[in-house]
Amino acid sequence: MLDRILLSLKSHAVGLDISDQAVRLVSLRKHGGRLYLRHACQASLPSGAVVDQIVQQPEVVSVALQTLMKRHRLGKPRVVIAAAERHTQTHILSLESVARSLDPLALEQEVLAELDAHIDHAIEDFYIDFQMVASDAVSDNDFAVEVKCVSKSLYDNTLSALRQAHMVPQIMDIAPLALQHNPWQDIEVDANSVLEGCENDYALSAALAMRGV
Repeated sequence: MLDRILLSLKSHAVGLDISDQAVRLVSLRKHGGRLYLRHACQASLPSGAVVDQIVQQPEVVSVALQTLMKRHRLGKPRVVIAAAERHTQTHILSLESVARSLDPLALEQEVLAELDAHIDHAIEDFYIDFQMVASDAVSDNDFAVEVKCVSKSLYDNTLSALRQAHMVPQIMDIAPLALQHNPWQDIEVDANSVLEGCENDYALSAALAMRGV
């Protein structure tokens, strides 16, 4: 997960996609081992409120989010949001194979220590996520870790908009990592739900929502 200020996965979350044109929200519920769609909704945004997927006017975005929450009686939901890949830095790090046996927190510390030599700013200025990957660039005795870094300053307004709307940010993800498969394949659509033409628009929101159920 990118940001440790974000809260633990103890309750259901909604997936939220903020584009230049609209905010899109998907809420899921889990029953009998299956995921069911509760809500798939959107609210349009005026020009300039979001530019290149970076929130410029948090107050405007907050109003759109509050409209959706009131319309669908969502209360104060925990939300999972995504950062656009073009706003991220990617680094492939090589760690000694012994690091594989470390517990998750110790492994994270190893990754951060190695990353510190590859970035020009303080690690505290970034949201950071990482995963082990296959790579020919490391020796047989090492293993590769792909690290994604997102500048916190780019998403301060996003978090501000969420908090003004009384939404609790739970996870920040990287959009392409969230969309590694088509999330609609894992969701049972209720008979009275109408999703015609929204598969592409809501796929990211659904993928994000799956992280919190």
